[in-house]
Amino acid sequence: MRTTLNGRIAPRVLIRHAICTALDNEMTRCADQREAGGILLGHLRGTDIEVVGRTTPGSSDLRSLFSFERSDPQHQEAADDAWMASGGTQTWVGEWHTHPCGNVLPSDIDLRTWRKHARTEKRPMVFVLVVPSNWGVFLVMPYLFRTSIMKLEQLEYGTVGRVFANKT
Repeated sequence: MRTTLNGRIAPRVLIRHAICTALDNEMTRCADQREAGGILLGHLRGTDIEVVGRTTPGSSDLRSLFSFERSDPQHQEAADDAWMASGGTQTWVGEWHTHPCGNVLPSDIDLRTWRKHARTEKRPMVFVLVVPSNWGVFLVMPYLFRTSIMKLEQLEYGTVGRVFANKT
């Protein structure tokens, strides 16, 4: 039986193998580098989210050892192209970025930004933090009076990808 959050079925997140491999590669090369990041592209499948694509840092993105600001137009172009190519079924479902010096804990800036995106979009969104030893998946749920952020755990590893969900 699937867990519920506030009486609703808790979304699951499927991250396709190609994206998992790309995140694993970011994990192995991000130590002591400037932060990197991009958007996650995918499908909204009922209450679930499927991540099928991502962008990588563009030349206009602002990168430092302790911050990443997505500002290159290639991210929006990729989202627009995915939307058009899919007939309006593939969209921006979240973001990913590295923390080259630390662990899988979102910063205060991360939390504020994630809440803002989920409230603006009025739907759950996925955020991935990549550190040198691991990467973690977070789900942000916008509710009427507050926004909930939860770290998801991997439930399955199958032929299509990895499935993450809230176990509580």
